[in-house]
Amino acid sequence: MKFFRYAVLALLAGAATQADAASHNLGWKKLSPDKASVLKVSLEVRRERGRDIYNFHCYYCHGYSGDAKTLASSYLSPSPRDFTSLTPEKLGREKMIEEVRDGIRDTAMASFRNTLSMDEIAVVVDFIRDEFMLKKARNTWYHTPENGWANHERYSAAFPFARGEIPLDTPEDKLTPEQKSGKRLFMKTCISCHDSSNVSDKDPV
Repeated sequence: MKFFRYAVLALLAGAATQADAASHNLGWKKLSPDKASVLKVSLEVRRERGRDIYNFHCYYCHGYSGDAKTLASSYLSPSPRDFTSLTPEKLGREKMIEEVRDGIRDTAMASFRNTLSMDEIAVVVDFIRDEFMLKKARNTWYHTPENGWANHERYSAAFPFARGEIPLDTPEDKLTPEQKSGKRLFMKTCISCHDSSNVSDKDPV
């Protein structure tokens, strides 16, 4: 039992590199069934730990889905990085670890050297690479009952404004009663977290 526990810890310690390899299908499944099972569990544990770190520290600028469609993007220059527009080949793992550790000069990307351990930095980088850059996945859906959004569909009238489907500066007389209600709801409840929405006039006088 002690040997098994040490084996698991050893696998966890090396899982960051293994995770990147696994995400590129480099053959970790060729291990024996028992070792593959332990490695699969350890990778999943690290992945979910990376998700938790990302959702706590990174979502405000980079968005829950890693696409940087956030309010922060509307006023930061340069804008936060859109991970979904990249692939693991375009941005290397070591470069990302360095940027999270040290920050990126002349951007809003601050150093996390004093906030996260090196292992936590590696874990969150591996999560980003697998979830957004490789799989183009959605990550965690924020509007859940656990986050205080029970029956989120009841806000559906505001969705077209949050998604940019209806420009926010559409004249009132061009909106239906439901759309007017949706716009009021968007302005009152949604705009503080969503981006600045879509507008017809990009350069108002």
